[in-house]
Amino acid sequence: MTFRERTHPKIVAVLTSAWRVGVVAASALFIFFFVVYFNAGEKLRDTPAYDRGDVFFRSDTRRAWRDMVGERLSPHPHTSGHPNFVIFHQPVGWFLTIAIKDAGDKVKKIDAAKTASICMTSAAGAGVVALFYLLLVTLQLPRLRALLFTSVLGFSTVQLFYASVPETYMFSALGLMGVALIACRPRVGGAWWHLTAVYAWSALTTNIVLVGIWAMVRHWQPSCREWLRKVAVVMTVTVVLMVALNVVQRLIYPGTVLFFAAHSVAREAHWLYWERFQVPVETSRILLQHQWISNIIAPEAVKLHPFKPDEAMASIEAGTWDMFAPAWPLFGVWCLVLAGAAVSLFDRRFYTPVVLGGLGVMAFNFCFFFVFGHDRMLYAALWTSTAVLLVAAGWERLIQRMPVLSKPLAAVLVALISGQAWHNWQFLDKIAALVK
Repeated sequence: MTFRERTHPKIVAVLTSAWRVGVVAASALFIFFFVVYFNAGEKLRDTPAYDRGDVFFRSDTRRAWRDMVGERLSPHPHTSGHPNFVIFHQPVGWFLTIAIKDAGDKVKKIDAAKTASICMTSAAGAGVVALFYLLLVTLQLPRLRALLFTSVLGFSTVQLFYASVPETYMFSALGLMGVALIACRPRVGGAWWHLTAVYAWSALTTNIVLVGIWAMVRHWQPSCREWLRKVAVVMTVTVVLMVALNVVQRLIYPGTVLFFAAHSVAREAHWLYWERFQVPVETSRILLQHQWISNIIAPEAVKLHPFKPDEAMASIEAGTWDMFAPAWPLFGVWCLVLAGAAVSLFDRRFYTPVVLGGLGVMAFNFCFFFVFGHDRMLYAALWTSTAVLLVAAGWERLIQRMPVLSKPLAAVLVALISGQAWHNWQFLDKIAALVK
């Protein structure tokens, strides 16, 4: 809460009223995008993603599906990287599978399990969209611009794909978006913060760094010593809750592992590739491309066979210019939007705690995934909402200086969203055809 809000109750009343309207709009967005993502999930339902991993962008869909809807005693070996994902999601997936199977006379259990996982990922993706809209409303963006930038996120490559297949990354994005929203609403109680922080960290081990960044935004204050003390306290509580929940999960699900054990840490270190420092320019290009372009508008995918000749995988990792050329007008419009937002980088007043937190999220992901993992599209859900947030904030600052840009921006975004939605929807068909 700002100083003006603390000293002017009328401002608080107006903001509260706007928040209520925002909740209604966010609910409508949730319903709309749930339907979109569920239908997208049906498009990818008959692909090999449920039979094996590494079908799309090296995503571990088979393992994630087992973690979501498998039996309690099933093996869950990768909980070193996704610490408490099972205890949060397996009960929901198991219940949905039973309910869907019982609802139809001839529904097979495997079909019910697929439908259950599609429902869960669709709900997570729609939740990201709804929370993102509420975040923009909290930052006092006009409702129309908030809706337009939310739609850019909602129809992005990342959202359409990861809300359609069984994977942990959309749930990770949901937790991180919840953390960011609560960080920007310090009046929300600490219990909600800890619950959301534990959920976000539970989906991916390295999310603890991103949670820490948003904790610094939440407790931002001029006194550096007091600021760091508060952040240290809340992060300590989060760590204790996380470890305790991980022990409970291990007792309930014997097939899981303790993420803080030495062998678990060593297993994740296996995915570090220090040799990328030998090709820094190419690695930086790929990362920046996946942080700002490919995650929003998909380039053409290619078919790879990284393991077996008869097992195809779709990838957009290289993303050379010829892969973007078929939809160059869309990429040109999006690059224009990016350029406009980048103008605010030269304005000192642009650097609010929220913007600094968002830049910190992008910087950490760039540095970490410079050496970690394979196909960077696999991890793009971790930063895409933050990227769109920074673009929206950049344009908001620019429009405050030049109000005449408001209507042209709205027109550009409407055109962009229309083309983006069609193009990325076709992208799902193309990647499905590559691996069938």
